[in-house]
Amino acid sequence: MRSRGRFSQFDTLSFEASMAGQGIIKEFEETFAQWLGVKYAVSVPSGTFALYIALKAVGVSSGDEVIVPAYDWYAATAAVLHCNAVPIFSDIDERTYTLDPKSVAERISHNTKAIITTHLYGHPADMPELQKIAYDHNVFLIEDAAQALGAVCDGKKVGAWGDLACFSFGAGKILSCGEGGIIVTNNEELYERVTSLCHHPLRQRWEGMVVNSFALKASLNPLAAKFLMEKWQDLEKFLEERREAFQKLNEVLIETNGILLPVFIRKGCLHGCYRFSPFVKRAKLRDRVIENLLKLGVPACHGFPEEPLPQTLRRALELGQLSWHPFPEKLLASTELCCPVSERVCRTTVMLDWTLGRTPKGLASFRDAVLLTSEQLRQKKDIGQGKRSPKFIRQER
Repeated sequence: MRSRGRFSQFDTLSFEASMAGQGIIKEFEETFAQWLGVKYAVSVPSGTFALYIALKAVGVSSGDEVIVPAYDWYAATAAVLHCNAVPIFSDIDERTYTLDPKSVAERISHNTKAIITTHLYGHPADMPELQKIAYDHNVFLIEDAAQALGAVCDGKKVGAWGDLACFSFGAGKILSCGEGGIIVTNNEELYERVTSLCHHPLRQRWEGMVVNSFALKASLNPLAAKFLMEKWQDLEKFLEERREAFQKLNEVLIETNGILLPVFIRKGCLHGCYRFSPFVKRAKLRDRVIENLLKLGVPACHGFPEEPLPQTLRRALELGQLSWHPFPEKLLASTELCCPVSERVCRTTVMLDWTLGRTPKGLASFRDAVLLTSEQLRQKKDIGQGKRSPKFIRQER
């Protein structure tokens, strides 16, 4: 006799109803929206697809410009490109790895249709300033919150600031079902546009919308939704565990005052703790620092991406990978935009395993490795004994 698995109660009717936005899909969307503090949520197959649909929902079309970070994962820029729109790269804040509002204000134009801000590694972007810029220029603000589940900016959770926000449940994310995503908003009209773009016509009809029969019908798999709901019960506990580990790792870096600068947390913010990503004091030392840490048993690697996105886009153009895009000249012009902070951060960021902060043994090995690495480099006269810049001191919580 076949054993009953955790999904055995999913009969054919309940599965089909969920595919049309009912059942477990509706339960998950409502649970997520309520937790985040927004009115509407629409689940989709991936975080990248969420960004693509969000852009379509705000009317981004061929030739439009969308401001994106020059230092970022590839998803936001890819979504812009697949709308046949043009990504306009803006520089980042060196301390938070997120869009610098001053750079955004310099790059925005009458051709700008939207701004995508990524809360990279889990640190919230400066949402009050970005929200003001978007409002003053009458453009849409979209949050890429794939790496920032649980992050908070000025008392409001990341994802509740923009016109639309996109989350990912892909592999390695804080809440993961292997692959999946969700789009959230407080705007009813945008909610209906998103639903009509990518969900089953039956869902549109059940919710009283004018039916778009040509929707892509790209909903989250109900089995994935059920898996996420089962993990949801432990989400707050898991988030707190990560925050505690991050704080302990930061305290080690402050205590040792060595080659690695602690992760910055802007006042009024709560880090999403997706990746623990300190800086090295001098870019030329990064490879030696990583090599040393690995030899001492501390997992470490370069941050991602390893180059600013304008360089990646330029190479893709040279290789003919974007031959389908109707505006290659505009793309090339965007790759020439100057983003010096993004270039510098690509050379100084180190990625460390946050789980080192979970146990006394892990913290001890991390402390010893940082101290030994710093001392070895000092002996080679590669770094000075100067004081830490105040802007990198961890926010006390």
